[in-house]
This record gives sequence, C-alpha cells and structure tokens, in this order.
Amino acid sequence: MEFEGVLERLKEEGSSLLVVGDVPGEAYARASRRMFGDDDHAPRQRVLVVGGGARTTLPSRVREPRRRDSDTVITHGTNARRAVADAGVTPDITPRAHVAAGDTNVLGRAVLETIASLDGEFAPGELRLGVDTLQTLLDTAGEFPTFRTVDLLSERVRRERGMAHFRLPKPRSDQHVRLLEPLFDAVVELRVTDGVEQRWSLRDEDVVSEWVSLDA
Repeated sequence: MEFEGVLERLKEEGSSLLVVGDVPGEAYARASRRMFGDDDHAPRQRVLVVGGGARTTLPSRVREPRRRDSDTVITHGTNARRAVADAGVTPDITPRAHVAAGDTNVLGRAVLETIASLDGEFAPGELRLGVDTLQTLLDTAGEFPTFRTVDLLSERVRRERGMAHFRLPKPRSDQHVRLLEPLFDAVVELRVTDGVEQRWSLRDEDVVSEWVSLDA
C-alpha cells in the first residue's frame, strides 16, 4: 500500500503515534500542531497533556482565534501549571485537571474523563490527543505503569477513531523507545537540519518514509 494511503487509513480508522527525537521543544511543537489538525475542514476536539515545557510548546499548538471549548489542557508534573499560565495563550486556558508526576492511574483517569465529557459521537479524526510527558512518566512511575497507561489511552482514542500522539524526546535507538513502540501504529522521528524534518515508520505495513521537511 502507498505511504499516503496508509496515512489516510490511520486517520480514518484511528491511530496512536510515538514522536521521538532529541529536538528542541519548538521543533516538537511544530510537528504536534500538524498532528492536532485544524478546524478549517472538519471540527477538532483536542486534549493536551502538558508538562513544564508548555510555556514554549503550547502557544503554537492552539489556534488563534479559537473556540474556547476546542482545546482541553491537563497539566502533569512539576511546574506544569505555571508553564501554562506563562504561555500567554489567548483566550486564557484554564487546565481541566492537574496530575502530580508519577501518578499514572490519576493521569489515565483524567484523560478518560475528559474524553467522556466531550459529548456525543466523534467523527473520524475529530478527537486528537497529545501527551508531552512520557519522559516524566518513565522517570517517576517506571516502565510498566507507563506502558500500561499508554496502552490504555491509545486504545481509547482508537475506539473513537481519533488520533493520539505521545512525545518521548529520545533517539530511535533508545531503550525506552524500543520498549514502547510496539504499542503504536507509527513512530515519527524528528530532526533539525536547515529546518525541522520528520520520518515516519509505519509498523504494520513495514514502511519507512523519506525525511520530509515540515515546511513541505
């Protein structure tokens, strides 16, 4: 199957992506913004789980002007609430919940309750989840609780034919990337050259794309 066809199937049927690469937060934010999509052609319900880096990564990922109810934020870990307050997003975003670092059960429940609160049946691709804090989970809760939480949330989003992406700012060869990648439909690698580039590895199809500029 052609690469573009696989991507369309993932959008239609639901998917979960692992975003990796030791790149600055601004580079990740550009890729994440694309994965969240926009409201120009179809409605979007975006759920963002953000950590201490939200001051630089949050503003470029929410659309301005935007509907107040189109973006729901959950803060996770140390300094996350302050980072959101300092992000300068207009109109102001009030986090729906705050979860302490290491509490995977509470984080999973907060995300599931948020999805349940978003009313009605989702159109394919309407629900978008972005989790920035996999490294925080691994550092504070450990491998098995993190694995379980990622699996739970990925399956929930797939059930709604939505799209989830999880950030782990490590190279593709990292042991935690290798541990978690079987849970995902694709691994998206990021790198910075003259600009930000991405490369997709589609697991079930055993297909790897070329490096492509995010400006393309």
